[in-house]
Amino acid sequence: MGGKAFKDDVVRINSKEEYQNLFNKQKEMFNHITNDLYLPRQLTSKTSFGDLDIILSKDYIDQVAEKLESLDYPLLITRNEITKEITYNVISYLYDNKYQVDLIFIDNSSINYAVDYLSFGDQGNISGMLLRKYSIKNSFTGLYFIYRQDNGNYKRDILIFDEYRDYLKLLDLDVQKFDEGFNTQEEVFEWITSSSFFESNIYELKKLNHKRRARDSKREYYTNFLKYLSDKDLPYESNKFLKLDMEDFKERYVECDLEYEELKQFKNKFNGFLVTNLRKLEREPLGKFMNNIRKEYSKKDIL
Repeated sequence: MGGKAFKDDVVRINSKEEYQNLFNKQKEMFNHITNDLYLPRQLTSKTSFGDLDIILSKDYIDQVAEKLESLDYPLLITRNEITKEITYNVISYLYDNKYQVDLIFIDNSSINYAVDYLSFGDQGNISGMLLRKYSIKNSFTGLYFIYRQDNGNYKRDILIFDEYRDYLKLLDLDVQKFDEGFNTQEEVFEWITSSSFFESNIYELKKLNHKRRARDSKREYYTNFLKYLSDKDLPYESNKFLKLDMEDFKERYVECDLEYEELKQFKNKFNGFLVTNLRKLEREPLGKFMNNIRKEYSKKDIL
């Protein structure tokens, strides 16, 4: 999850027993804070691990960070330079100065979803790509519709599902097979490609945006999936169309419409162009004036 945060200093975990022992040592290290540490499920054939991903509640992020900072381990914590607040929900460190451990901090309500999303390698990311054309994203906190306006400058995430098996059913994937687990990557690939929504063209590196292409092209799991696709005769495109019919989802969509319309009215009454004409301010003084107005008055006051 944290990538190769420490590059050449990391020693691979070369057995399941070593992997489990390392996890138990982390539980022991943090047992005065919490005993609720979770491991994503692994392929049963997997015996070598680049790092150890552990999921736990965001409620403990400050206490865990304080504990780690008191130890003499190479450590990666992202903080705001001014407030010192932790701004990224993954903390990476080298346990025993050789094993990379990534702690992934999640809201309590999303922990089960995160465990399933991160289980069996990159299946959560790869299967979720089948929904991108519908402006739906799968993440370790849930399945979301991405509400967009103003050419993407205004975006809101609308939760569709916070239960992973609901997501699997939506994609027409075999839930029982997921619960039973997978032995090899190829089994996971066969399972993903069994979806009636599957289409191979979306995985071509040239079809990805720059950020995803740079990231996924370096992932061994993803490149293995591309190799699997090149050896199989699979649908290039899918003719099946996704339909969502959920009252809560529709209600939240309408709320986003109203929020966006309110924002447009607000910007029509309060924007840099109007303030420049009225107050003859530019650049830094203009920015300070507008920030002071935003602090002093709410949108409702201005509207």
